[in-house]
Formats: sequence, C-alpha cells, structure tokens
Amino acid sequence: MSLRQYLIKQKTKSGELDNALDSLLPDPNVEKDAETAKTVTVANSSVKDVLQSPNRKRKRGEYSNYSSEQRAKIARYACEHGNTSAAKHFSKLLDKTINESTVRSMKKQYIDELNKTPEKKIVELSRSPKGRPKLLGKYDEEVVDYVKSYGATDHIIMIQYTTKYNI
Repeated sequence: MSLRQYLIKQKTKSGELDNALDSLLPDPNVEKDAETAKTVTVANSSVKDVLQSPNRKRKRGEYSNYSSEQRAKIARYACEHGNTSAAKHFSKLLDKTINESTVRSMKKQYIDELNKTPEKKIVELSRSPKGRPKLLGKYDEEVVDYVKSYGATDHIIMIQYTTKYNI
C-alpha cells in the first residue's frame, strides 16, 4: 500500500484529512534544531499538497483508426523506405503522430499477406480481429445455428447465449 493510500484510508476513518494528517505526520515542534524543524514543516506541507490534490492518473493517448487502404499504403511504403521514414512521412501526410511500432506491425502483417499470395498486389490490409476467440472453434457456428433453430419457445436459452457470445 502506498503512503497516499494509507493516509487517505486514515482520512476516511477520521472524516477529516487535516486532522488525520496532523496526527500521522511528524511534529516539527519536537525537533531539536530549527533547520530540522523547518525541513519537517516543508515536507509535511508537501505531503498535504499531494494528498489534497486530485488523483493524477495519466490519461491514455488517443487511438487512431486507419482504413484498410491506408494500412496497406503505410506498410508498402515501410517495405520500400523503412519503418521510421514511413512513420515520419505518414505522420505529416495524415497530420497525426504514427509510432514506428505501429508501422512495424503493419509491415509485418503486409509481409505475411505477401507470403500467402505473392502474385497479388495487396490493396487492403485488414486489422486483426478484436475480442476473445470463439470457445468452440469450428463448431461455434453450428451451435449458434442450432440454438437459433430451437425456436421462440425456448428463447431464454438464445438470449443467454447471444448476450454471452455477442451474437
């Protein structure tokens, strides 16, 4: 547990942050020399400032969505000119920052697609599937069809299945 969490927990017990802090933080009046007392006072005020400020979690960056055509163009450019120069070029062109690691993953996917179908020119590069994989693999579609064909009489089964598996 961090010091902040501990002191906040003490605040909730006593109901008042200043009272909790005064009882938990060192007392500068009991120090022997003036310099140490001044240091303790400054440290105590810094701790109070940190604890009374709102929680400072870092905000995540904005996610960028690229069309399939853009992904293919970026990856093709990266194959020809390199990842870093592709990131710089398309950051200027699209007017938003593109990380080199993003370009690297697009390039890897592009090369994998080229290895699958070397005679075709790749115009679109789809994104990888999102979410959890199907639990039943190749049988999943059959189970969905069976549950759907079961009819409206047992619709509760269908509702539970569809909400669980996002159908």
